[in-house]
Amino acid sequence: MKKTHLTCSILAVVLCAGTVWTTNVNAQNGSFYHSNGMYAGSMDTFGNTSTFRDNRGMITGTATTWGNNTTFYDNRGMITGTATNWGNNTTFHDNRGMHTGSATNWGNNTTFHDNRGMYQGHTQTHGNQTSGFSAIGSFLGWFIGD
Repeated sequence: MKKTHLTCSILAVVLCAGTVWTTNVNAQNGSFYHSNGMYAGSMDTFGNTSTFRDNRGMITGTATTWGNNTTFYDNRGMITGTATNWGNNTTFHDNRGMHTGSATNWGNNTTFHDNRGMYQGHTQTHGNQTSGFSAIGSFLGWFIGD
């Protein structure tokens, strides 16, 4: 495991970036404000053209195409396990949700405002083209479909 510092330059202004402990991460074209997240495992195309503000999320495991074209504000979510195509074209505002397990096509083209949900287990095609406002809930087990 190596220690990587992510820095981004937007309009010739260097923005504050957090320290990331990782093995394989591809985070590109993002704006990171106080990003103190931890990513352990392998990740492909993570955080492309994304904005993280005060992000303290943790991901442990493998993620593929995670957080592309996505905006996180005050995100403190945790994902443990395997995520595929998670959070693409998605906006999270004040998100504190937790996902534990495997996720496939989760949260694509989705908007969450003040989301504090919890997801444990295996999810497939959850939250695609869905909007949630003040979504406070818990999901345990399998979720297939939308």
